[in-house]
Amino acid sequence: MPWPLWATDDGHAWLITTTKLYQKDRLKLGFYYDQRMRNDGSRVFGYFYGPTVSYQTNLSWLQVGGGLKFMQVKSGDSGFALVRRPEVEFSLQFKMAGAWRYSHRNRYEYLSRKGREDNDRFRSRPRFTRSFKRGPVAKFYADTEWFYRPDDGRFERNRLVPVGITWRTKGRVGISSFYMWEHIRGGSRNNHILGTSLSF
Repeated sequence: MPWPLWATDDGHAWLITTTKLYQKDRLKLGFYYDQRMRNDGSRVFGYFYGPTVSYQTNLSWLQVGGGLKFMQVKSGDSGFALVRRPEVEFSLQFKMAGAWRYSHRNRYEYLSRKGREDNDRFRSRPRFTRSFKRGPVAKFYADTEWFYRPDDGRFERNRLVPVGITWRTKGRVGISSFYMWEHIRGGSRNNHILGTSLSF
């Protein structure tokens, strides 16, 4: 396997929006939208969107959920190809010492694209978060995520977020900024990603 340090590097910008459409007790319905651009932001290579659902169980440390994402991804010179991705997930959440929290999201995805064989994958993302009571920063977080393909029995990519910041805002609007390093094994590519996430 080519080492990540020898991989081809590329720069990305991700703009993510999550909207809460409905909530009753522990059930939430939402909508996810994600636009991804290369280099200077002038070339969009992917749109990701679709409905999501989450449910906080009677166990304070367990949340379950899922969604149906539609992904329009750049496919050579032929424009954008549509990929359908139903997904289910469960997340573990634990309070640690002081203002620290630990969460661990585990997700199963099934990807379907016309003209190609369907495939599935598992994703696992542990995250550490620290909250702040004062100042412009409400939370700091860091995480890593592994993608595993059961059809060929190997990890296909890894994402590392060494720095993520949730800014302190008023009302229901939330804004986060992050830097992500992503290594994709196929083709041996490294992506350096600056992302902004807006939630309301």
